[in-house]
Amino acid sequence: MKARYPVIAILILSLLLCLAGCGSTAAENTPGSVETVTDSAKESGALNDFTTETLDGSEFSPETLAAADLTVLNIWQTTCPPCIREMPELAELEKELPERVRFVTWCLDGSYAEEETRSILTDAGFEGTTIIAADGDLMTFLQTVQYTPTTVFIDSEGNLIGEPVIGAFQKPKVMYMQKINEMLSALGKQELAA
Repeated sequence: MKARYPVIAILILSLLLCLAGCGSTAAENTPGSVETVTDSAKESGALNDFTTETLDGSEFSPETLAAADLTVLNIWQTTCPPCIREMPELAELEKELPERVRFVTWCLDGSYAEEETRSILTDAGFEGTTIIAADGDLMTFLQTVQYTPTTVFIDSEGNLIGEPVIGAFQKPKVMYMQKINEMLSALGKQELAA
């Protein structure tokens, strides 16, 4: 009888890990330091050699990164409820940002779930760029991403800066505005008005 307790405990732990889903909750997230390039960026190098396919056929390239002081890249998938829940606020944020700060999403399953991806983004009101396939440096970087949503910050030279934001938040717009201003400040750029 006693031998069953460790097996039951392992089964319960496995179930809890499975139920944890695609990301963590806001309470579990504590975004890290802004001052340094992320460890994943050090491993994968700068994002300056890649091609992408976007949902609307627009161009997203190293030149797009170079045209902005900061690019915020939100990585998500259609099977991730927390990703979808925060999308309306991310859509609002994207519309409010000036041209020098870009907010781009990357739907990891978008290339084979285009209609569902479009539907989610339309329902959320997101009108910005959404990557659905990529290669080169972006694909190399993607191998370091373990959870969705994950959001990274990229400077105009293609360098990942600060620590990635992992998980969804209750008030993502407020949190991301704060992170964007922290990143702009770390780059020596003018912060956005609150």
